[in-house]
Amino acid sequence: MSEHDWKPSDRSLLPAFEQWRQGEHTQALSAFQVALERDNNNVDAWRGLGSVLWCLKLFSECLGAFQEALNRESESPMHWSNVGLALRDLKR
Repeated sequence: MSEHDWKPSDRSLLPAFEQWRQGEHTQALSAFQVALERDNNNVDAWRGLGSVLWCLKLFSECLGAFQEALNRESESPMHWSNVGLALRDLKR
C-alpha cells in the first residue's frame, strides 16, 4: 500500500485492502465477508467487498455492496462514484 492510497478508517481491514490491491481476490473477499459478519454496518468492509467483486467482474453483486456503503455514508463522493462505475459496467 502506498502513501497515496486511500486507507480505511477501520485499520483492521488494512491487510484485506492490501490483498485486494495485490490481486489476492479470494483472500480479500473472505476477509471482507468475515468483517461484515462481525459488523454489518462496517462501511469500509462494504466498500472493500464491492471493490473485490468489481475486480471479479461480478457487477450486480458489487453494485449491491457499493450501495450498502453509500447507504451508510451518503455524503461520500467515493461511494457515489463506485455506484456509478458499477452501473456503467452493467450498462445501466
